[in-house]
Amino acid sequence: MQKIIYASLLSSTPEYQLGDRIPEILRAIALHNPDYTVFFNNLTRWANKDIYNGDLTGLPSNVRIEHNMDFLECLEILRVSDYVLIS
Repeated sequence: MQKIIYASLLSSTPEYQLGDRIPEILRAIALHNPDYTVFFNNLTRWANKDIYNGDLTGLPSNVRIEHNMDFLECLEILRVSDYVLIS
């Protein structure tokens, strides 16, 4: 395992979308866990729907943002993560 917190915060279902709250959540996790990398895959489209994930700039240095990463690559990161946060 690696010191990674995998933040799985996305949904294409409107009732479950966190939208512009995602950066706030990532920031809080990162600041409370400075020894961990917080991983977030910024998917911008799923199931033929656009997904808005807020302004992801200016986050702490221990937040790792990837953009539209391949599902299997994400599973590999999830496999080695110490924790996962699922919304």
